[in-house]
Amino acid sequence: MSFCPFCANVLFLETNNQKNRLTCNLCPVFFPIKEVNSARNYCKLKVIDDINNKGSFENLESTAICCPSCNHQ
Repeated sequence: MSFCPFCANVLFLETNNQKNRLTCNLCPVFFPIKEVNSARNYCKLKVIDDINNKGSFENLESTAICCPSCNHQ
């Protein structure tokens, strides 16, 4: 993405006389595209805690309940 240096709006691609250029919808400016401009930015992923590990359920309280329909415990 490219931004207008005067108003900071996004510049849009426009084709004029078989040539591409970037134009601002607010300002009367345009910038002819002379070369390929590409870049990639990769964001770092968050570190997620493992909540289903073996030790996470050891200290939880539990109760014994019988099922009323089948008497399973």
